[in-house]
Amino acid sequence: MRRCLRVPRRVGSDLRKCFLVVTVNTDDQQELAGRYKIASLPTVIAFRNGEPVSKFVGVKTAAGVQAFLKDVQA
Repeated sequence: MRRCLRVPRRVGSDLRKCFLVVTVNTDDQQELAGRYKIASLPTVIAFRNGEPVSKFVGVKTAAGVQAFLKDVQA
């Protein structure tokens, strides 16, 4: 099951307007987890035009997430 979430408020409104965050239950979606090599949680993968363009694994601060999103957006 997929569930859409907003990018946290701390990230900044300019970036929240540009991204859709979707969570996937990797226990229920093992094929999908395998396809994208998700071995640890949290894993964040940025897609552009349906293709993965960047990824990070582990917890990041709001500033770290913001930097990741800005890099993906560039």
